[in-house]
Amino acid sequence: MTDDPWSRFCTAFDAARFVDAVLALEELWLPSRDDFYKALIRISVASNQLRLGLLSSPRMLLATALELLEPY
Repeated sequence: MTDDPWSRFCTAFDAARFVDAVLALEELWLPSRDDFYKALIRISVASNQLRLGLLSSPRMLLATALELLEPY
């Protein structure tokens, strides 16, 4: 496994290991507080919640992620 948080995020997200994806992204987000990483964290959390059968919270998370990603 690589030490690069971005690579770990991509690998974990592609494997539907969303909790691991969030942990990798937090390493990037915490020092920068960048909205891009924040949006990806929200997408990862929403994906995990959808897998668990939740609907309300993922809708809110995905809507705010979309807003955060608009500048990109």
